[in-house]
Amino acid sequence: MDKRYLHTTTAIRKEEVIGIRSKFPTKVPVIVERYHKEQQLPLLDKTKFLVPQELTMSQFASIIRNRMS
Repeated sequence: MDKRYLHTTTAIRKEEVIGIRSKFPTKVPVIVERYHKEQQLPLLDKTKFLVPQELTMSQFASIIRNRMS
């Protein structure tokens, strides 16, 4: 996991989201991070995702599971 995102403040993330939402109004920015004490789950190759608004949570979870394997 990219260490620079572990201690990013909420204010910085909000600024990033505003910029992304203005550039991609039909997408939802999602940040997926592994819990810092987690030992068993593998690291993801990326932590930030732009997902379509129509994508359900179960579909997104399936995408994350596929990226972990």
